[in-house]
Amino acid sequence: MQSFHCRDKAAGACWPAAFAFLPVCESTAFVKMLPELAEVLAGAEIALPYEGGKLHYILDMENRELVQTVVGILEPITPLPNRKKGKGI
Repeated sequence: MQSFHCRDKAAGACWPAAFAFLPVCESTAFVKMLPELAEVLAGAEIALPYEGGKLHYILDMENRELVQTVVGILEPITPLPNRKKGKGI
């Protein structure tokens, strides 16, 4: 297994994408290893998105069909973020 790391997570070299399950680090899209994706990404490389992180699949962004399939699986299972309430005046 080849290991990929972000240069420095604290310095902003690793950016979370729209989905919490799809961080993008140094132009590499990582996908959280979820049971729902096991069959679709069975042949994908796995790596660490940053030092101390958990293993993720590496998503081949050139493969449009695969990206659409992965996003289609993630969309219904990804919870929407809770809206933060502002402080009362």
